[in-house]
Amino acid sequence: MDYSRAEKCSLVGLSVNLALAVFKLVIGILAGSTALLADAGHTVSDVFATWVSLVGIRFGQRPADQQHPLGHGNAEAMAALAVSAMIFLTGVGFAGMAIVIVVKRVYHRPDILALWAAAASIIIKEALYQYTIRIGRKLNSPALVAAATDHRADALSSVAALIGVAAGRWGANVLDPVVAILIGAFIMHMGYDTLLRNANILMAASPGPDVELKILRALFGLEGIKGVHAVKVQQIGSYYAVVLDVTVDKTLTVDQGHLIAKDAKARVLQADPNIREVTVHVDPDLLPEGEDDRAGQSSTGDG
Repeated sequence: MDYSRAEKCSLVGLSVNLALAVFKLVIGILAGSTALLADAGHTVSDVFATWVSLVGIRFGQRPADQQHPLGHGNAEAMAALAVSAMIFLTGVGFAGMAIVIVVKRVYHRPDILALWAAAASIIIKEALYQYTIRIGRKLNSPALVAAATDHRADALSSVAALIGVAAGRWGANVLDPVVAILIGAFIMHMGYDTLLRNANILMAASPGPDVELKILRALFGLEGIKGVHAVKVQQIGSYYAVVLDVTVDKTLTVDQGHLIAKDAKARVLQADPNIREVTVHVDPDLLPEGEDDRAGQSSTGDG
């Protein structure tokens, strides 16, 4: 993973969110818009969420050590999990606030300045979402994808603010809380979906059959391998750790088996740019019946 690019993306998001929060707060006060002030509060939470993502990315790039032999990549997933929870709670708060407005019938007629500020916020946050999600997907970064989802949630809250301001100015005040409730529910759904995805990463879930297929294709025709009888892929943050069990001719020496393991590891590392850690177990083929199929030669490729 290109960590410098990931950090740059997070810093851009942090800077934009900070500037946008101050902008909406000032305009919200001057224009007398409750909707825009609430939207500014959400953007302030985005500043914190983007900072959490940046911390996760920085911890995730630490090299493997004795306590973390497969690296610190899951720091990203943990950061993404925290951001996902914030997105979900934002949706809850947003919908809850709108329900209170409906019950109490507390409406305001904001200045038109708030309308332009909400429109500008939508454009800026959607652009930030597109920028962050593109890099997040390219780098396979859970933290950046979660941050991008948060940007989209903020853009949606700005849509609600825009509708609320417009409705307040043209007399259809009830549209503001109704739309806000719907958007709040959608933000909750976004947060839950992102939270579930990152919880699966922390629970050592497989990234899916596509990665396994790439590995099998990479090993196809490799001299010395007679069969592949286990492929285990675990996502750790933005990268994958792979464990392979392959069989070779039982007459080979341990040194020969080790060389085959190294060749297999090199092939697998080239199969997908997100694969970083590879362990290859080499077992002899055609063991006598009843004997443990792990009891013969075994060689582990460096990983």
